[in-house]
Amino acid sequence: MKYLLDTNAFIALLGDPTLLSISYQNLLTDPKNQFVLSPASIWEMAIKVRLGKLTFYGGLTLDNLTTTGRIKQGIRLLPIKQSHLRTIVRLPKVKDHGDPFDFLIIAQSLTEDLPVLTTDRYFSQYGVRVV
Repeated sequence: MKYLLDTNAFIALLGDPTLLSISYQNLLTDPKNQFVLSPASIWEMAIKVRLGKLTFYGGLTLDNLTTTGRIKQGIRLLPIKQSHLRTIVRLPKVKDHGDPFDFLIIAQSLTEDLPVLTTDRYFSQYGVRVV
């Protein structure tokens, strides 16, 4: 099965997979599964690193996480399409949620019919299949 990784799942997968539940770890190590990452996740991490809100440990850097680490794990980037951007406009308003990075990831999930691996409690309120 093909899954879209949310930013938090991607960071945990490549940084410290033990932060994820055993069921997530099993899903991520199943060779039958494929994973994609939104460029919105890389954009989000880059901004948070620049603002000092995200730090990587164990020698990880944004570049080796999003390029070398991503490729080594076989995680492909899901290109942003116009259809994804049009879907953002139609997303329902969810109280207390306004993360623009999430909006793109949610729109990609809905448009491409991909379940999302996330710990974010808001995603399911948009009709996204959350794992």
